[in-house]
Parts: sequence; structure tokens; C-alpha cells
Amino acid sequence: MWQVNELFDNREYYLQRFNKKEYPETFEEYEQVFRGFDKLCMKRYEEHQDAEKLCKEAAEAICSYVQECKMCESFKNAVQEAQWQEQMNLFVVTYLFPAVLECRNDYYKQLAGAIEKCWAKTFKGYKIKAGTFETINSGFQKKAFGLF
Repeated sequence: MWQVNELFDNREYYLQRFNKKEYPETFEEYEQVFRGFDKLCMKRYEEHQDAEKLCKEAAEAICSYVQECKMCESFKNAVQEAQWQEQMNLFVVTYLFPAVLECRNDYYKQLAGAIEKCWAKTFKGYKIKAGTFETINSGFQKKAFGLF
């Protein structure tokens, strides 16, 4: 129903391109993928006009999907599991959250907040925060100019 898998299908591809040179273009590619999910959210919002419920359901669908993916992995040890989780966290912070925040619809901030809360609840010990594309991309600029 939520088609969440499409948001995560090519996460390795996107993470490999999370660098100063490739991130802007790759983020634009990801935004195209995210638009399908956003259209589904908008349709449900227009039908029910309940942003809180919509955001909670969408966040739960995202976190449940990631949890299912994690359970399908065959980790040899806790280090591998932690590395997998860190990569997933990085993907959500660098691609999913910025795509949510670029939507600028009636509920985009609420959706980002719902994902943050659900993520912390689902993945104990992993608190992530939403950031915009501009903020993340400017981090590359600051580092390049020696401001870090």
C-alpha cells in the first residue's frame, strides 16, 4: 500500500555517490523516486485531511520496512549489524529526510518529525534528525574550505 520499498531499493547506489561532486545530482534522482511516495501521501491527505494520522502511518510503514530488511540480513556479529544500521541511518538522513523536507506540503515537517520519533522507537539507541538538502550539501562546502 505504501510502496516504501521503492524509497530504499537503490540505497547503496545513492550512498556510494554521497560526496561533494555527486550528491547534488544524485539527490535530484532520489527526489524523482520520492515523488511517487509523496503523491500517495498527498492523495491520502486529501481524502482524510488528518495530517497527524497520515504522518504516523507513513513513518510506521517506513520503519517497519527497514526493520524487515534488517531481519532478513544474516549478520555474523554485532559489529556487522551496527554497520548496517549506521548505513541505513546515513541513507535516511542524507536522502529520505531532505526529500521529505523539499516537498513543502501542508504536513512535511510533521512527517519528518514522525519518522524521527518512530525511528528512535524502532531502532533503540539510534536517534536521527531531519536536515535539508541545503544544510547537508553546505557541509561539503565548509569542509572543502577548511571550516571543519
